[in-house]
Parts: sequence; C-alpha cells; structure tokens
Amino acid sequence: MKSFSNRFSFLAWLILINVVIFSLIGLRYFHWMPWPESTLGWSYFFTTLPSHYWLLSLLIFLPLLVIALLPLPRLLLIVSAIVLSLSSTLLLVDTFVFDQYRFHISYFVIDLMLSDTDGQVISFSWDMWALLLAGLLICFFVAVLVCLAIIRFLVGRKSRYLHLVFLTLLLASHFLHALSDANSIHDVTSQARFYPLMHATTAQRFMLKYDLVDKEKLKNSRVNLTTNTGDLIYPKSMLQCEKLEQPKNILVVVIDSWRADAISKEITPNIFNLAQKNAITFNKHFSGSNSTRGGIFSLFYGVPPTYWHSFLNNGIPSPLITELQNQRYDMGVFASAQLRKPEFDRTVFASINNLRAESQGGSPSERDINLTDDWLAWLAEQQTNNVADPFFGFLFYDAPHGYDYPANYPEVFQPVWEKVNYFQLNSDFEPTPFVNRYLNSVHFVDSQIERVIKDLKLKGLLDNTLVVITGDHGQEFNDLNMNYWGHNSNFSTWQLGVPFILYDSNFSKESVDATTTHYDVIPTLFENYLGCTNSLSDYSVGRDILNFDKESEKPWFIAASYSDYAFISDNRIVTVDDFGRSIVRDNNYQPLAKEGFPSWVLQAMKALSFYFKDEE
Repeated sequence: MKSFSNRFSFLAWLILINVVIFSLIGLRYFHWMPWPESTLGWSYFFTTLPSHYWLLSLLIFLPLLVIALLPLPRLLLIVSAIVLSLSSTLLLVDTFVFDQYRFHISYFVIDLMLSDTDGQVISFSWDMWALLLAGLLICFFVAVLVCLAIIRFLVGRKSRYLHLVFLTLLLASHFLHALSDANSIHDVTSQARFYPLMHATTAQRFMLKYDLVDKEKLKNSRVNLTTNTGDLIYPKSMLQCEKLEQPKNILVVVIDSWRADAISKEITPNIFNLAQKNAITFNKHFSGSNSTRGGIFSLFYGVPPTYWHSFLNNGIPSPLITELQNQRYDMGVFASAQLRKPEFDRTVFASINNLRAESQGGSPSERDINLTDDWLAWLAEQQTNNVADPFFGFLFYDAPHGYDYPANYPEVFQPVWEKVNYFQLNSDFEPTPFVNRYLNSVHFVDSQIERVIKDLKLKGLLDNTLVVITGDHGQEFNDLNMNYWGHNSNFSTWQLGVPFILYDSNFSKESVDATTTHYDVIPTLFENYLGCTNSLSDYSVGRDILNFDKESEKPWFIAASYSDYAFISDNRIVTVDDFGRSIVRDNNYQPLAKEGFPSWVLQAMKALSFYFKDEE
C-alpha cells in the first residue's frame, strides 16, 4: 500500500467488509422486532439493514483518510484494526443493552454503568468483563487478519459500484420511511428504532403536497386499527372494564402553556369559582412534559413521553379514548391548534373517525372562539339526537401559547407588552409587561370556559359531568434567572407545573398538596368512572389520586420533551439530553457537578422500557 490510491482502495473495501460484520451483529436487535407482514415492510427491511450499516461504517472509517494521506501503511493497518474491533465490540455491547432496556447506549447509560457498583444497570459479572476483554483482544487479532486479507485480495479492485448500490439503497430506505410515515404504514415505521443512531426521514407535508398520500385510505384507517402493537405490549393485559349503571359525562379542558400559579379569582374568575364548589384542587401537579406533544401524551396514555415514537410508529390510540368508545360515549374533540402536528390524529385520537383536526381563524384567540362555538353546537346536537348516551369532550385552548386575545378584549392586567418581540428577551429584560400579556390571554380563555360551564348548567348537565381542567405544560418568564423563556427548554417547576382541578357534583371542596402528575389521570378515570379493574401498571405509571395513601406516592416521576428527558424528585432533577449526556441538578436548576446519581434513578430507568415486549 505504498501509493495513496491503494490506501484509499483499502479503506473503501474495509467499509464494505464492515457493513457485513455490522449487519450480522445488528440482526440481534430483530429478536425483539415483529417481522414485517407486508411487501413494503420487507422492502424497507432489506434496503435499510445493509444501507444503514454502510452509512455508519462510512462515518466511522472516513476520518482514517487523514492517515491514508500519509505514506505509513502499517500505521493505517493498526489503526484500522483497532477501529474495526472497537466499533464491532461496541455494537455488540449495545445489542446486550438493548436486550435489557430496549434502548441503545448513550452517554447516560455509560455514566450509570461506570457508577453502577452493584450491577443494577447492566448485570455484568467480573467473569463477563474478563470475557469481554478477552473477546476484545480476539476481535483485534481477527480485525488484523481481515485487514491483511483485504490488502492481499481486494486492494486495487474497483469498489465504487458497490458503494453506489449502498447509497441507492440508503436513499430508497429513507424514501420508503417518509412515504410510510405519511401514510401511517406501521409495518415500516415501527422498524426504525431497532437501528442504532437511526434518524429516519419524515416528510408528511411534502407527501401531501405532491399527492403521495392516499388521504381517503388514511382517513378510514382510523376505524380499522390493527391489533399488532409491534415491539410494545400496551396495555400489559386486556382492559377489564364494565360500564357503570349511571355513567357520568366526562369533559377534559386543557389550556396550552398554563403555568401553575396562573389561577386565581383575578386571573381565572370562572375556573376559580368552579373550584370553590364540589371540586378538588391539586396544588402540586405536574405535566409529563415541558411541551405540548409530551404533555398531551402523558395525559392520555399515563406513560412517559419517551414512548411517543413507538406509539406513533405502531399507531396505538389512547386506551382512554378506545374504552370510552367501547362504552358508547359520544366523542367530541375540539382543539384550537391542529391535531396533525404533533400527530395526535395518529396517536391519541387515532381511533376516532372523521376527527375534527383543526379550528378556523387567523389567530389563536379566533380559533379558541371557533372551538367553543363548535363545541356548543355539537353538544346541542348530541343532546337532541343521542341524549341517552354519555358524552366525552376534549377542549384544547391555545391563546396563552401565543400570548393572544382579541383586540377589543379588556386588558385586565397592566402594563402590557403591546407586541411580543423574542429578540428583546434576555436576562435583564423586565418581564412584568410580558407576564401581563400572558395573564390577559389566560383571562380570555377563562371567558370561553365560562361559556362552556354556563351551557352545561343551562342544559342540566353539569351535575352529571366530571370536569377536568388542566394545562399541557407550564410557562416560564425567566423565573430561574437563567434566561429561560416560554417552555420546552428545561424541566423546572415553572415549565412542568400546571393547575389541576377535578369537578364532580358528588365531591366536597378539597385542596390536595401531595405531588400528582398527568400520569395519574387515566388510573383515576378508569378506576372511578369507567369501571376498570386492571392493575394500574397494566396501562400507566400513575395512580388513582382519589383513593391513594402516602405509601403509594412515588419519590420521582419522569418528564420528557421532544428529545431530552429528566428524572425528577422533590429535591433533585437528573436531566438527560438527546446525546445521553446527564446532569444532576438541584431544584433551582443548578448543576451539582460533584454529586452522583440518586439511588432511585435506577428504579426510574425501568419505567423507560416497562411497556416494551419481554422475552417470550
């Protein structure tokens, strides 16, 4: 390998040989994946398996081009053998991690393994570590032999056409995934998570724009849901529920970006008045997320939002929605912002046919008014045509998310920031006018909820309706003095804490200071209003908050955003970013560099994989 062309040829063939090695090791992941059932599913499998590992191999060995530029063939040989053996061993270890937890190695997992003195994370005994070291040495010598074989038999031969084939397969793989994602073909989309470092392509808007989506088939697919849940087992057991003799109507009202302290006689007079009668107010309630996607997911599934992509890829609707349908509830779903992004139409409400996916209006406040108008009209029709059936309503208001209210709406809180300019926000910015604009938008939504409550009273329905009022996540105005504004940027109380009120005419006024979360909503509804007798862990990590004792209170809960997640207790927050890098923080969100992981983190980790399938 005296010439650069020969050294370059060596690396090109090494990448191709590594594809074979990685693909064989990667087959271990598919022990947990249901095999494809369609031609498209198999097409995706056979294009993705080789092409994804070709891309990984290319990225791993590409830096060795720097060494290939030097006339040092022995150095290139030794470094190539080291990289080949280490990368293969790391991939093999990742398959063992995936066996136990159904997720891939990250910085967080490595940190836990290094601090795991008693084998609670990955149960490797000392003889297994010795075996791993011996295997690594053997792997190195095998890698040297592979490199020598490439030099003797392959260097100088053309490999470009093979690389073009793999590139074509890669493009085909990602196109198939984008097409399948847009058409809700779960036989394809459920496969992606079994590939390490996979970032599968989605392009729903592009597919819709160029008519690559069968809209009618997609619409009807919500009625004919598959029972195949892929690599998930959720619920753990079939729901055992029996409709009550006198079922209550259920109305869930969610206000986007409603922070925990934005409820009072001045801010939300109508919600506040409702809470003074026959209602339980939970004063320390948290969403499962600092974002809309995870907040709604945790509310309707009762499990951490880290499962979002698996539920989306497998098309699993909320068990709350499907059970309400089984019990012949009339379903009225009304959201201000569209339900297609995030894809609630393909997750939470996937079983609802002819879903009302968006509201009309040029601003959040206009859409909130339209939402309320449509709800009142729907309920009037329901009471006329199906009065014998109970109803479920979901009203999702959006004005506080956009700091919006109608131009002629009275500005109760002054002074007001006339126009939100995010570029002006910094650590020294005076937040009062901004906060007042936000509070005015919450006050406006309260006026819309007043219309809803008054209508229930006029129709004589309020006494037979459970009303749940909460937020999808909180909202921060530099409360930590760390220049955090809005949401989806940290896991502090300001971004996770939301009001939570349960109204039932059978309740007495009560105020609860125990920690509760969105994960508790499904267990509470199932146990008390839908006659379900399953073990709570069959479908939720939460608890029934109408019937619990102090001993059942977990010392932690999990919150997640679009990519990051956190383990949270009363005095510690362990954050994990999308690269798996973890930081232990106090309640003021200050990092504690010298502090190790709390002991309960190992227990919390199990919740991240609890609903994935076990060995059969």
